Amino acid sequence: MKYFLIFILACTSLSSVFAQKEYKLKDNIQFNGYLKYMQTNVIQNVDTILTDNLIHNRLNLKVKLPAGFKFGAGLRIRAFYGEVTKTGIAVGSVTGDSYADQLKAYDGVLNLERTWVSGNSLIVNSIMDRLWLDYSKGDWEFRIGRQRVNWGLNTVWNPNDLFNALNYLDFDYEERPGSDAVRAQYYFGEMSSIDVAYKWAEDPKNNVGAIKYKFNTHTYDIQVLAGKYQQDLAVGAGWAGNIKQAGFKGEGTYFIPYDSLSSATGVLSFSTTLEYGFQKGWTGMISYLLNSGGTDNPQTALELNSFTPNAKSMMPNKHTVFLNFMKPFSPVFSANLGGYYGFGVNTLIFFPTVTYSIKTNWDIDLVGQLYWGENLNNEFVNQGNGVFVRLKWSF
Repeated sequence: MKYFLIFILACTSLSSVFAQKEYKLKDNIQFNGYLKYMQTNVIQNVDTILTDNLIHNRLNLKVKLPAGFKFGAGLRIRAFYGEVTKTGIAVGSVTGDSYADQLKAYDGVLNLERTWVSGNSLIVNSIMDRLWLDYSKGDWEFRIGRQRVNWGLNTVWNPNDLFNALNYLDFDYEERPGSDAVRAQYYFGEMSSIDVAYKWAEDPKNNVGAIKYKFNTHTYDIQVLAGKYQQDLAVGAGWAGNIKQAGFKGEGTYFIPYDSLSSATGVLSFSTTLEYGFQKGWTGMISYLLNSGGTDNPQTALELNSFTPNAKSMMPNKHTVFLNFMKPFSPVFSANLGGYYGFGVNTLIFFPTVTYSIKTNWDIDLVGQLYWGENLNNEFVNQGNGVFVRLKWSF
């Protein structure tokens, strides 16, 4: 509770002080955020439709301090209510985790999460997913606290992202989770750098520490990395460039248990992507993911929806292909059709999206997540769908 109050007081007091002198506000402080309402419709069939509601408020604060210091904080407040909330079970959970338990399941050591209301019909939760102090001098930059450490280069799957693996289906969390970490970066000009980071996890065995070297050669950004990933030794590399007019990205990391390096079999997590802009504004993308430690056994929509990606296992199966097409039809209206197929597990997921800008800082989205897979009779059928309507005001 004290962290929540400190953050709110800091935002309001600093805003009021600097608002009296507008030029100081612009030069030293940034305060922004958004307020969203989203309705979730879980559709198993025409006879089984559950609805749920989410009010989602985010506040971001960045302050430029003297002598090369900067401070940043980000607060996420969510209120859930509706038919799914009344069941007490989180959507997609196959273990029976409650909404409240899932919302507090943050892999960090700073106690910055609170569930303010945990009733049968309403749950209110807050989490401070950014709280850091940064110091820069010359070519050096140091940061400590809850922060985003993003080492991924690829668009959909990021095996190089040892600290904050991306969950592409979690579309309502644009900022992505942070890490309770310390980080140091040294820049060799504009194109090369060394990055060292260490993350503390709730379970000390799952701490992550690694070093990354990034450089540019022949118009390609290249990176190599190595370190301790939870209970594995991790070695990886990635690239980002172009093949003629097509964007070409890829990254891979090899994981092997560090307590049995000589005898254990490692796991390779690798992904690559081609992106191309077609005529009339269409953009297409195809991506492939390999998880050499994955399964070939079919999985249900609930099992896939509850799967938590990490750098070692971005998807539960061995081979996955992703395809996406997007087009802005006007400055205020765009459509996106994406989906992936999981080989072995024999699962197909579509997630179409339509976005419309009502006016400046106001947007409305219609998002679908449609699941197909094998049932107990080995029939390929629709296993359930999610339809989301989201209204967002940014400030």
